[in-house]
Amino acid sequence: MTQVLSAQILNPVFSLDAGNTWNEWTGTVLLGTVPANGSIDVRIRGTVHPSALGLLSTTASVSADTDDPDATNN
Repeated sequence: MTQVLSAQILNPVFSLDAGNTWNEWTGTVLLGTVPANGSIDVRIRGTVHPSALGLLSTTASVSADTDDPDATNN
């Protein structure tokens, strides 16, 4: 999974275990194999820069080596 965060998010970290452990966010994390009808919970947090104004938004992207037979449920 790749996610580019706003420069207004300081010291971002991520968790793959519901927030029990946190690791430095580098922009990419390998999620491994996701079973059919499965999901992986990725949590990313950080501190909003004190001078940030307006709405902060981000978009994540995920890729796979195999085709998804049903792209309607993504």
